[in-house]
Amino acid sequence: MSEIKSSEAGRVSEPPLAVSTEDIQAQPRRTGHSLADLIISVSAIILSVVSLVVAIQNAWTQREMVSASTWPFVTGWVKIDSSEHGVLQFGLSNSGVGPAKVHSFEVVYKGQPVSSARDLLRRCCGLPADPKAANAMLSPRTSVTEVNEIVLRSGDDQTAFAYLPDPANPALGRRFTRTLREIQFRGCYCSVLDECWKMNNSMSPTRVKSCKEPEHPFEADGP
Repeated sequence: MSEIKSSEAGRVSEPPLAVSTEDIQAQPRRTGHSLADLIISVSAIILSVVSLVVAIQNAWTQREMVSASTWPFVTGWVKIDSSEHGVLQFGLSNSGVGPAKVHSFEVVYKGQPVSSARDLLRRCCGLPADPKAANAMLSPRTSVTEVNEIVLRSGDDQTAFAYLPDPANPALGRRFTRTLREIQFRGCYCSVLDECWKMNNSMSPTRVKSCKEPEHPFEADGP
C-alpha cells in the first residue's frame, strides 16, 4: 500500500501534459485552489500590461529626445546695412538645432502678398512697370535668390532679396528702406522627421501635419 501511495505522489508531482495529434506539451502546474490560480493569472496580466506601458513610454521619450535634437526654427528677417555700401535685404534664418526643409516662403506688403522683388518694388517704391526701364534701375544693383524648396542648415541664413541703392536714384532706396519695416513673412518648413510648422512673424510657429502648396510664393524670377 505504501508503494502505491508513493507512486501516486510521484505522479501528482509531475506537471500535467497536453496531448495532441502532433506533440505532447507540459502545462503549468496549478495550485489546486481556484482563487490562488486566479490571483496568479491576474498578476501576470498586470505585469504584462505594466511592461507594455513602460516600453511605450520609453519609445515616446526617445522620440521626443530625437525630435528635440532635430528641431528647426525658421524666421524671416530684414537687414538695413549701415555701412558704406548700404545694402538693403531680407531673407530667412534657421536658429533651431536641426536642419529645416523650407517648402514655401511668402512676402506680404500692407496685408497683400507679393509675387517677386520687382512686384514689391513696383507697389512700394515706384519701380516702372516697363521691364527695360526697371532693369535699367535695378541691374546690377539687385540680387534675388530662390528660397522655396530649399534645405536650411542650423545657424544658416539665406538672403531672398538684396538691393544696393543707386546714388543716382536715392529716392528708390529711401522708399525701400521704409518698406522693409512694413513687410511680413509667411512660410512653411519641416524637420528631418517631417514635423512641420507654419512660419509667421511671432516666436510661436503653428504646428501643422504637412506643408501645402502656397497660394502666393515669393519667386526669384517673378514678374
